[in-house]
Amino acid sequence: ICEAVVALELADALLEALGGDTLEGLRTPFARLRVSDRLQLGHVFLAGPMGSGKSTVGALLANALGMPLVDLDVRLSAEAGKTIPELFAQEGEPAFRAREAHALAQVCASRPSVVALGGGAVVDEQAWVQMRPHGVVIGLEAGAEELLKRLGAGVQDRPLLSGPGEGTPLERLKRLLHARRHAYARADVRLDTQGLSAVEVAQAVLGQLRSLEGPLARRARALRGTQP
Repeated sequence: ICEAVVALELADALLEALGGDTLEGLRTPFARLRVSDRLQLGHVFLAGPMGSGKSTVGALLANALGMPLVDLDVRLSAEAGKTIPELFAQEGEPAFRAREAHALAQVCASRPSVVALGGGAVVDEQAWVQMRPHGVVIGLEAGAEELLKRLGAGVQDRPLLSGPGEGTPLERLKRLLHARRHAYARADVRLDTQGLSAVEVAQAVLGQLRSLEGPLARRARALRGTQP
């Protein structure tokens, strides 16, 4: 299984490098194969752009799964003693991404949790190298207009939308989504959250997680006397 997964991941990476989407429909089967010999799925990483609901849905999922929640941005802010906009303004985006990568590595090495990733965390290839063996990645999506509506007044706290740069927040968000589209598309499962409540999204994610679990995971639950 491991050799097959490695071959599939290499083929996937090659197609992405060439700009192709041939394997798009096979991502979830690939993920199911990758986790089929695990007793647990591991971490549940929530990826997606700002406003996609990662933090809110993450809290609901953590409660439903009985797992701790790690909000990567909250963690970074607490460790630095600064807000995310302050970190961006004082240190710049490259330094912030380095902090983010370090925090993600620490999370991957810790006990399984629901992890709300920062919007740009998945752009780094090393993030995928870290996440793939330690859990599954769920991508949350929505249109730019919907995302901006959800952010509301909070858009002022988003450096990439309200900091130095050209264009309105909507124009900048659309450019950002376009630039990151291939990174977001690498999620094991992608969910369109347009028009859905956080509860509905959390329920959909739970269903997808159950569909990814292999026979050993179901056997482990049976041994614990829990319901599938």
